[in-house]
Amino acid sequence: MTEIDLKLYKWYCYQILAILITLLLIYCANHSYLPITNYWIPDSYHYEIAAFNYQKDDIRTYFFNLNGLLYAIGPQTFTIYNTALLLASLYFCKVFSIISDQAVSWARATIVFNPYFLISVTGPTKEINLTFLALLSFFLFFNESNLLKVISFLVAAYACAVRPEFGMIIIIGMASNISLRFIKNPIKHCLYILAVYFIINPIPWFNNYITEISGGEELPFFQISVYHSLALILLEMNKSPILQFAVFIVKLVLGLFAPIARPSTIFSEYVPLLDWGYSFMAMFLFPLNAAFVLLLMSWKRKIFEDMPRNTKIIIIYTFLGVLSTLISPIIQFRYLFPYMPMLGAIYVLQPVKVRNWIIGISSIIIAASFIGSVIWLSKDYERITAYIPLFVSWL
Repeated sequence: MTEIDLKLYKWYCYQILAILITLLLIYCANHSYLPITNYWIPDSYHYEIAAFNYQKDDIRTYFFNLNGLLYAIGPQTFTIYNTALLLASLYFCKVFSIISDQAVSWARATIVFNPYFLISVTGPTKEINLTFLALLSFFLFFNESNLLKVISFLVAAYACAVRPEFGMIIIIGMASNISLRFIKNPIKHCLYILAVYFIINPIPWFNNYITEISGGEELPFFQISVYHSLALILLEMNKSPILQFAVFIVKLVLGLFAPIARPSTIFSEYVPLLDWGYSFMAMFLFPLNAAFVLLLMSWKRKIFEDMPRNTKIIIIYTFLGVLSTLISPIIQFRYLFPYMPMLGAIYVLQPVKVRNWIIGISSIIIAASFIGSVIWLSKDYERITAYIPLFVSWL
């Protein structure tokens, strides 16, 4: 057995072990053996309801029908299904070997150590499906076989059934293979896309379309967020050709960096598992996001034009994904999670000195944010005795 094979099996073992530990914690929470609450994904509960009651006839029907089939077999089937997707995603991270072996490891780490994925394993989830579909799409697309390239677009089309805009971003990302023949620098490519967005964003039909796919002017699906009032203000400001630039900067900070300032629950009587998971992911993503933003700011580096085309496609796709998260009126940190393997791989493109500076500065900011939240943003969780979803009731 080669060293490469051992490294691959190592990540599989890490993933299975992490899932088993998470299932044990959920079991202890279900039976009140440990003071754990907040141990299932709220959106999974909505997907559970939709699996039995979704009435519309649109592309999302396919995703909810799949969930309905898994429920028909048994709710525990979700754990097997999602575990299989995560393990397959680890394998498909091989696409990042075009960057380096280190990039592959970083990409796998973002999957294995993502608490949101681990808690999501028990039920219907979009993020695990989207991560798998994106990696599978590019794994097939980067193959020499034309048949596999065609299949990659079919996989991306199915991703539209899970989250329509996500599937379209995969398709546009793969289609950038054509435009890269004319714009060889992928960072310039991204900046041109950003410029086009700023030009068309103030146009009413485009702005209204972005608002409508997010639920409408009042953002009803976002009302429980602490950012809801601010999001409504930014929604109006974003219609201005001038103010849209300030809005973009504010949302960039809120979407990529602000989540590290979450209220601290360290002194809470109960351990909010998902809340702790969000805090961990915010800290994990902070340096990766910083590295990506710095990469976009270093567009003059000649190294970009000499990169393999597949690496350029990965950069453009990741930019499109991050941009789609930022321009949405709904400020949702978790929408970045399916792009994390790409952000992890791209992080390695930074020189070692730059990475060391990023880690050092990020560590100081994260530590200061954590201490500040413990002192000024302390939050106490109570045991929630509400209805337990079917997908965790079997544990």
